[in-house]
Amino acid sequence: GDQLLLEFSVDKPGAYNVLANLTKAKDYGIINVKVNDGESTELDRYHPQVTTDRVSLGRHELLQGVNRITITIVGANENAIPRHMFGLDYLKLVQP
Repeated sequence: GDQLLLEFSVDKPGAYNVLANLTKAKDYGIINVKVNDGESTELDRYHPQVTTDRVSLGRHELLQGVNRITITIVGANENAIPRHMFGLDYLKLVQP
């Protein structure tokens, strides 16, 4: 149930594909990710070795100025060491 709220700024409002480069490892949890008030995306971040991958968080209407991304820990993979970790390397915003 722990949450992390991050803010990011957008110069030009509009529709963006939101991509996140996220870490996976043997002690990482299952998370819900939500951009602004959009639909949440559930992601299992368990992997036997430390690695990263770029994940699409969908297409979102972003506001000029401050937007937010909320990450909520919702559980752990049955194979994971239950430390419920999370790692975000970067967000990438792409206009279609």
